[in-house]
Amino acid sequence: MSVFSTAISSGRKRRGEGHTRREEILQAAKELFLEHGYDSTTIRRIADRVGISAPALYLYFKDKEALMLALCDQTFGHLLEAISEIERTVEDPLERIRRFGEAYARFGLSHPDEYRLVFLGANIPESMRKVGHRAATDDPTKPGVGGALVFGRLVAILAQVEASGVKLNYPPDTCAELCWMAMHGLVAAMIMKPEFPWSDRDLLISAMLDIHVRAELGLERAHAVGIDGGGVFDAALLCLHSRHVGAEVAQDLVAHAGLGRDDGENVDHFIPPLESDGVIPRPKAEGPLMTSKGPSLRSG
Repeated sequence: MSVFSTAISSGRKRRGEGHTRREEILQAAKELFLEHGYDSTTIRRIADRVGISAPALYLYFKDKEALMLALCDQTFGHLLEAISEIERTVEDPLERIRRFGEAYARFGLSHPDEYRLVFLGANIPESMRKVGHRAATDDPTKPGVGGALVFGRLVAILAQVEASGVKLNYPPDTCAELCWMAMHGLVAAMIMKPEFPWSDRDLLISAMLDIHVRAELGLERAHAVGIDGGGVFDAALLCLHSRHVGAEVAQDLVAHAGLGRDDGENVDHFIPPLESDGVIPRPKAEGPLMTSKGPSLRSG
């Protein structure tokens, strides 16, 4: 059973209470997708978890793919709220990039189940597989467009950096993808291996962003904005060995951080593969992620 609460009422909702039934259905679908995998979960099983009939569930969602799209948009909706707050309170585009990365990492680490479902499982609906974060965003209410909206906002921030006179090393959309890959690798490693003695979590997040900003802006510009090389070793290993970042791209990021290309050789096992049936592997140790300082990856 998932860590989510499961006190779901049955029976027909009174007029005006349909939104609560919809949330109950999404909660049940989220739990079952995590427990059994997307492919192995049926509409009937979701309806049984909620305590309604399958035909009643179809009044809210036309099929299982619609449920998964809604769950993705729900997750990306939280990120969009964080971006809006950053845009409202932070003027400097470069600082917005860092704040965006921090918000992404902290959301993933504080919502590990949602993160597993949307980012770590083989659950991407067919309609999203090929378009992904480049889906058309002319209709922001279209199901499944949440990820593309988040990506577009990040690209816009990077374009603002470029417009301010800072020369990016790569096009804004490439920089945005690199930003996501770097932070995703860090979050995925921490979620899948919470029992590993990571060093300070806040420092790892900050250091990964240091690496990313150096790669985007060039080493000299990074120094000019006050980024130093201290504390980035652990983050560099995560970046270099994460399966979510291409080897050459990761090595370039590490090289820009001034760490060379041969740091560490045995970190690949930190992020285990999906099980063959598509079920998202859960970490062996349950409980909150480690936040206190522990042994560094330097110590092996």
